[in-house]
Amino acid sequence: MLWVDRHRPKKLEDVELLPEVTNLLTHLADSGDMPHLLFYGPSGSGKKTRVMALLHRIYGQNVFNIKLEHKSMAVTDSKTIEKKNHG
Repeated sequence: MLWVDRHRPKKLEDVELLPEVTNLLTHLADSGDMPHLLFYGPSGSGKKTRVMALLHRIYGQNVFNIKLEHKSMAVTDSKTIEKKNHG
């Protein structure tokens, strides 16, 4: 396990950066009315930490047992599609 993963805040209350965002996410999680969310920002700004803490707030401790899997697909442009007009 990486050092950063071992010492990452686990709860929303432990995330100290931008407390107004933490308060908003806490309110949304507790209300049960969760909208679709998009987290953006530069690398290292705490997006994953905040999302994992939010998921912990909603689903509990077992959220840290989830395995994340990333797959990449290579797409080539060697195939062409011809459109035929009938008429």
